[in-house]
This record gives sequence, structure tokens and C-alpha cells, in this order.
Amino acid sequence: MKNADAGSYMQSTITNRQMVWTMFITITTIVTVAKTMALTAKHGAWIPQLVIAAIYGIFAAIIARLGVMYEGKTVVEYSRDIAGRFAPYLLGLFYFCYFFIFFQYVCFFFDDLITTNFLTRTPVWALLFAGMPIYGYIAYKGWATAARLCEVVVGVIFLIVAIVIFITMLVEGRVNYILPLYNRKQLGTYIVSVKDAVEQYAGVEILLFIPLTRRNQKPSVLAFLTMFGLGLFFVLDIYGCYAVLGADEIIYHKFPLVDAL
Repeated sequence: MKNADAGSYMQSTITNRQMVWTMFITITTIVTVAKTMALTAKHGAWIPQLVIAAIYGIFAAIIARLGVMYEGKTVVEYSRDIAGRFAPYLLGLFYFCYFFIFFQYVCFFFDDLITTNFLTRTPVWALLFAGMPIYGYIAYKGWATAARLCEVVVGVIFLIVAIVIFITMLVEGRVNYILPLYNRKQLGTYIVSVKDAVEQYAGVEILLFIPLTRRNQKPSVLAFLTMFGLGLFFVLDIYGCYAVLGADEIIYHKFPLVDAL
């Protein structure tokens, strides 16, 4: 029985590469990040982005470390060992409500994006129903299938295409739209705008529910580098949009990345 249980959770765990792509695709909000940062940080958006990326990187590293310490378990399972018998029930209820609201927001956000810019005559409910078979399949198959999907979609297609697009926007845009990158007199504004970058990293909590094993070499370091790399990705996105639309003009666009393209 023990061998069967061990084989079961080992099959439900994921590789380091799959962990990276799962975090990446869960957190990425590239469509509106430029507008969010233009409202406060303006041209110095890279400062709050990298600061909050480092903070969340530390948080992700701690979660990954706990995942390896309690091999093959999620936070709901190993919370009993840390905080007592009632902790799993409280955490389970909290995160059920949290992720239910979070994913509802994500679904309606992207449905709004699609219906506003592409399928203007398609009702939102139709898009939600179209996605239900995919969501249900992933939920049924578990983390391993979801991680493999993230690995293929993000690693092979999304990341490469996005970086090429951002670099092209920077090259084709105007350099004066993104300068100056730092103004000493606005240092206080940069620090305050860190709070506006927090929402862009919502979703890193998903790492709490990804079972890890000792096969995942140095997951803490990898989790930190993933988050910091995501911060650099956001910076490239922001300044690509700035170069095309301008930091002052971009605040009037609902989906600045789409309009910039």
C-alpha cells in the first residue's frame, strides 16, 4: 500500500521546468500592466516592478522549500503537521473561496478582452461554456496534465512570441516616449507605486498546491529566479507599450497592449 501511495503522488508531482511554466502562465497579466504602472510610476515603472518581483520571489522560494520538506504534499496536507488538526479545514475553505474569486475574475477579464477587441458579437457566457470542457479535463487529470499543458503553451509558443513582439515594439517605437528611466525627484513616487504592482503577481499562491519531491533540485532558487524573470518580462512589456503609445497617452486605453499592437 505504501508503494502504491508513493507511486500515486510521484505521478502527480511535476518537474522543475513544469513548475516554472505553471507559475508563469498563472501570474502573467501582460495586457493591462502598462496602464497600471503608467498611472503611478510613469517612466520609472521598472523600479517597483523589480522590487515587488524580488519580494514575491522570496515568498515563492519559501513555499518551494516547504514543498520539498513535506514531499508530495500540498499546503492543505502538511498544514496539519505545522498548525494542528483544524488547519487543513480552515486553509482549504479560505483557498477555495480565494481561488474561486480569482479565477472568476481571470475568466471574465479575458472574456471581456476577447469580446471587446476580437469577437464583438459573441456573448461572454458562450466563451465561458466553450472553455468548460478544457477546465474540467484539467481538473480531472490533475496537476501533471495541467503542468504539461503550461509547459507546451508557454515555453514553446507564448513566451517566444511575446518577447519578439515586445522587442519589436521597442525598436519600432520612439525612444523619447520611454525616457527618462529614473528621476531622483520622483523616488518617493516609485516607492509608493510598489503597491500597485502587487496585483500583477496574484496567483503565485498556486505554488502552495503543487506537490514537489526531492527530485526537484534547488526549487527555492528556481522559484525566486522565475519570479524575478517575470518582473523583467513585465518591464519589457511596459516599455514596449510606452514606446508605441507613450506613458501619458496609455492611461486612456482599456487594453493598452492590444492597442499598441
